[in-house]
Amino acid sequence: MSRQGQKLRLEISYESIASLTKDEHKYGTWIIDCIRVYRVNLRFSKENFYLFFVCFLINNHDKFSGKESLMKEFSVEELAKYNGQNGNPAYVAYRGDVYDVSNSKLWRNGMHMKRHHAGRNLTTDIQAAPHEPDILDRYPKVGTVKKEVEEPQVPAALAGVIKKYPMLQRHPHPMTVHFPIAFAFSPPVFIFLYLITGIKSFEVTAFHCLGAGIIFTAVAIATGFYTWWLNYLARMMTVLKKKIPLAFVMLTVEITLFIWRLKVPEILDPVGGSGLIFLVLVFALLPMITLIGWYGASITFPVEK
Repeated sequence: MSRQGQKLRLEISYESIASLTKDEHKYGTWIIDCIRVYRVNLRFSKENFYLFFVCFLINNHDKFSGKESLMKEFSVEELAKYNGQNGNPAYVAYRGDVYDVSNSKLWRNGMHMKRHHAGRNLTTDIQAAPHEPDILDRYPKVGTVKKEVEEPQVPAALAGVIKKYPMLQRHPHPMTVHFPIAFAFSPPVFIFLYLITGIKSFEVTAFHCLGAGIIFTAVAIATGFYTWWLNYLARMMTVLKKKIPLAFVMLTVEITLFIWRLKVPEILDPVGGSGLIFLVLVFALLPMITLIGWYGASITFPVEK
């Protein structure tokens, strides 16, 4: 049956209106959409018709009062003044609209989760947030942002895939990053066990872990760039200036160790001059992967300074 042919019966009661709050004012919009799209066959009593009209007025208050047209247009510089500090309100922007989050406990002193600052455009930040953007509907809209630079858009084909599989927007890097951490820690551990026990299988296991580490480090780097581009529009951050080069250094060390061990299987039998260099590189994986993990965590869970 086509949408035009569908008929719905809509009943509005005092009980449904009693639950109407400031945060639920879209009730009227839902009714209007039903009328427009589905041609709803409304059956109102006189009293219920008045209630519907009240919903409509509540939902469109800004338009009828002229408030919507009087909303302020903020430049980037003007928006920055509303940073929630020194008694200033806390405003944030999302996709051209400016919201007042001053009354939110999560935005005390203009800071959210020790990471996001009020007085800024958070369009790209919210894309990587664990909650949906419509959470901003809880707060009053106080204006719009002047268009200065057109924000890059995700290609339509990719946007369609992400809409169908939402996990592809936030989870590829967090899902894959654990594997290189495990395989970077493993070679030093197994080499250490080999040195103190002399059991050759520990050294062989370390070699195998190096091979797996190369594969998963490359995958984590690729998903890291993908997540950075998609959720942060490839905006450079101080922590990434350290994390990205260090990740490539670690991948280079892993490849060097793997090829070296492949060409010289007895590199540690016994431990000589070249064997010592090999050991230094193996154990250097520990501080490198620790720093990379720390930098990554500081993006998601910033440390309060």
